[in-house]
Amino acid sequence: MRLCYTLFLLIVVIISFSCRGRGDVAVPLTWRVGNEHYIEQITVAGTVQAVDNRPVVPPGGRYGQMRVESLAADGSFVRQGDTIAVLTIPDIEQIYDAMLSGVESVEASIRRAEVNNRIDMRIIESQLAASEVQMNITFLDSLKLLYASEHQRRIIELELRKMMLEREKLERSLEARRMMGETEIRQLQSRLIQQQNNLRMIEQELESLIIVAGRDGMVTRAEAPSIVVVSPSGTSEMGGEIREGSTLFFGTPILNFPDLSRLQISARVNEDDYRRIESGQEVVITLSATGGTTLSGRVNRKSLAGGSMPGRPQTQVRLFEVIIDIIDEYGDDAELMPGLSVNCHIVLRREEALFVPAISLFERDDARVVYVKSGDRFVPAEVETGYSGSSFIVVNRGLEGGEDIALSRPPERLVVNGVRRMDVAEIDSRD
Repeated sequence: MRLCYTLFLLIVVIISFSCRGRGDVAVPLTWRVGNEHYIEQITVAGTVQAVDNRPVVPPGGRYGQMRVESLAADGSFVRQGDTIAVLTIPDIEQIYDAMLSGVESVEASIRRAEVNNRIDMRIIESQLAASEVQMNITFLDSLKLLYASEHQRRIIELELRKMMLEREKLERSLEARRMMGETEIRQLQSRLIQQQNNLRMIEQELESLIIVAGRDGMVTRAEAPSIVVVSPSGTSEMGGEIREGSTLFFGTPILNFPDLSRLQISARVNEDDYRRIESGQEVVITLSATGGTTLSGRVNRKSLAGGSMPGRPQTQVRLFEVIIDIIDEYGDDAELMPGLSVNCHIVLRREEALFVPAISLFERDDARVVYVKSGDRFVPAEVETGYSGSSFIVVNRGLEGGEDIALSRPPERLVVNGVRRMDVAEIDSRD
């Protein structure tokens, strides 16, 4: 800053020539008061992010929490079909093997039931056929009834009746066995369908653990929401950037496909600065990674919810997010990409103001004064100050510009008695 540089030179001059004066009286050096272009601003660090992101959310998660085994590098460019992430689920292969064995076991049970049912059916059918043969033989013997006695005729009739009852019993047994066999097989088939569906679900889960890009573009690593865990052993924080080894919660994106045509800045500011920032304020964005390239921006909005400092969940300092729009057109030369760190100079106020060096202000008669040179003497003039920097102070009232003021306290013999007040034109003399 030009003003700071000038003040630095003046301080060097003061140190070098502080003893220069008239006779044995040291006459202080002076500073000509003038209007300077004054900018009050806040400088905060920010991160470039896309306005629109297409998140990559791994499906599934039915069989346990997923962990990231490998992940595409942040900011890398991928082609459609490239593998961008590989996830794992503890013991999922054992679960798959157990389900596969269950399907094979049910299939074997169906085959065994079908075979047993056919065998039982054949046995009953053979018994029914034997009964039919026996009935035919008995029926042939019934021709003897014409020559048999009444007693023999009665015996043969009862035998025929018995055979008919046995035949009916075998027929009912055959139908019952057929129905029982079909019911058992249907139940096993229903169980098989259910287990096959479960097997297909876990196969889909296994397939979903390998994620491929559905489009060409740049990918950025997502961030999981921060969760503060309080336990008897202390407080810890979970979440943050997704990386290899991260545990994923259900529905957590792992990567983003940002729209590079619309970018913005996300900055975090402390509570004091947050109160001074308003939507629409001008912002100068500096890209340090590209040799100090600057872009114009404007404050879009402020987040209403604050959060703790990253990595320090127990701190009392609250940070608030401020979203900054990039106004300038930017192309490939700007090398803007999501995740890039930038410095944002948020302009709170821009105006013309009177500046004086901080070393030129003194206390006198309960007033803050500067010593205005008037001929060979110095008049203490009361001033009202405003914003102050490291080496300068803005004067709101008491000076008009063009005055020469002392850069060190003048000897009393060179000072006019009294103080020129801001609301009194003349000097209050004590003589």
